[in-house]
Amino acid sequence: MCWDVVDGYTLYLAAKSGEVIARDTRSGTDNSVLLKCEIRSGRLCSTKDMLVLSSLGHGNTRTLHLLSCRTSLALLEEQDLGNGTSLYLPSLDIDMNVGYLCARGEGAFLPFEFRASPPHILPLTQFNTMPVQYACSMLNKLSRDVMEVETAKFYKLTKESLQLITFTVPRLRKEYFQDDLFPLAIDLSSPVLSVSSWQEEAQYKLKKRTCVPGMSRDRAK
Repeated sequence: MCWDVVDGYTLYLAAKSGEVIARDTRSGTDNSVLLKCEIRSGRLCSTKDMLVLSSLGHGNTRTLHLLSCRTSLALLEEQDLGNGTSLYLPSLDIDMNVGYLCARGEGAFLPFEFRASPPHILPLTQFNTMPVQYACSMLNKLSRDVMEVETAKFYKLTKESLQLITFTVPRLRKEYFQDDLFPLAIDLSSPVLSVSSWQEEAQYKLKKRTCVPGMSRDRAK
């Protein structure tokens, strides 16, 4: 299960029957959609307007599901990830709608771009590393060197070491800030609402921060 990163009160759950449920925790109402397959295990993540589900089904089939979630739940696209015994765990850049999948006991990182228009799931260049990982974790955006065009960083745990994995985009003029790769990002450094305001269903607007080096959050428009 996971929380909606935008509204802060919708809880998403995936059932073994293949049903994905969006529960409004303030009103108690549910909205759901039934997928085409049953799920042995799965991991949900929310972007600003889409829901990503990585599932492991019967017969060790692995599937990536993309759903729209802003008005109502609806399946946009599914992509076969091949068979395997380990579930692919997604890590998301919610500002760029880019996700990275990795699985325990494997060395591959599978990046995807998620889009509102077809094709909804766009595979990016797969990155293979050795030895295989026991676990991996995406670092906070503030750890990235944007002037080196670092788009993602991970810590990868292997049997004998902790490795730093960095994803970059090749650009000729690195002295310029790449605003197409680093848009204004959701600022997660402080709460948007107090508990009482959340319970009263107060309206709010997500805070944004700039990724430009040396520029304060207050200057982001």
